[in-house]
Amino acid sequence: MKTTILFLFFFHLIPGALLWADVVSPVLPESGVASRDMDSFLDYKIDYEKFYGRVSDRDRSGNVVKIKVENNNTKFFRVGDKINLATPNDPDDICEAFIRDVEDYYIAAYIRDLEDCKGKNEVFRIGSTLNMSSEVLKERVLYASQYRYILLKQHKDLLSQLSSVNNDIAFYQQNRVQLVAEYDKRMAELQRQKSEALDRLLWQKGENVKLQHALMRRLDMLDENIKFYRIEREEYITDRWHLDHDTGLPMGKRPQDEVKVEKK
Repeated sequence: MKTTILFLFFFHLIPGALLWADVVSPVLPESGVASRDMDSFLDYKIDYEKFYGRVSDRDRSGNVVKIKVENNNTKFFRVGDKINLATPNDPDDICEAFIRDVEDYYIAAYIRDLEDCKGKNEVFRIGSTLNMSSEVLKERVLYASQYRYILLKQHKDLLSQLSSVNNDIAFYQQNRVQLVAEYDKRMAELQRQKSEALDRLLWQKGENVKLQHALMRRLDMLDENIKFYRIEREEYITDRWHLDHDTGLPMGKRPQDEVKVEKK
């Protein structure tokens, strides 16, 4: 019986909570792909200051409650952050609370004064729906969206680098064959140039040998002409002895030595 009553109580509370809460969903274009601005998944039409949840646990005093939230943006909370609590039935009766712990889809908060939003000696029952708001959360969501956009750009750059590396690895064998073929072509060209250079050097040697023989022949001819056109010169007395010797007159076997005559 108690279970049925609780179920009906929660069943009546759910529609009010859903009407009050903002559902976080991206605004997608009718066709094509989302623009780069949607990478951060931040819709400026949504009030990220507000969120809602249910009490999943509490201490005996009721001042410390554990709340299960439907939106995990609460993961950006830090210990000591201030939030405002209210019930859907009394949205104007607001309690101040401070974050004590944060988990995925759960937050633990300390309520400063329960009488601000509940009657005297009353506490939030387990399963109670809470409307919550926090200016800090709105700022954190905006900052997280901007930071996520930077991370997405870095992620895109890293993916591009990884894609390039993967292509190099995947096409290694093909690149190796192309590289070997390219260097083989260069080596063949160098071998051809080497052969041409050696042929030119050998041809130049043959031409130099021919030129050498021609120059040597000309030098021999010049030597003969130089020898032929050499003018010989001897002393008169020696020439005279030769002439007298040729006449058959009695002469000595060698020319007479020159005799110096002193003048008196």
